[in-house]
Amino acid sequence: MEDHDPLAWLGALLMSAYATLGKFMWSLPVPTGLPVPEGPDGPDAVEAITRARAALRDQPMDDITRSMIDRMCLEWLTVLDLGAVVRMAGPDPWRLEAMSYGIDRFFALAEVVGPRLEE
Repeated sequence: MEDHDPLAWLGALLMSAYATLGKFMWSLPVPTGLPVPEGPDGPDAVEAITRARAALRDQPMDDITRSMIDRMCLEWLTVLDLGAVVRMAGPDPWRLEAMSYGIDRFFALAEVVGPRLEE
């Protein structure tokens, strides 16, 4: 028997990803914050990420960094949706693995975006 709930762990990582994205949004040429969500699956978080994607289009910044941040938003939304599927259809290992890979892709992009925003 496992000592932890993998979905809860992935939810915590998703909240960490949201905080990272919020930090990046404040670092943009025209700072745009993200509100503190009620939880990893709150509708306010989805709405905030959707607004962040729209706000990115008007940022005076290079297209590559803009695109990477947009992909981070998409990864976040995708992992959130997969979490909803897991809760409805069950935690099949492949679903949890797909969520984990989405989180990995998010943070891999973050490692590249962070230094680009500091330039």
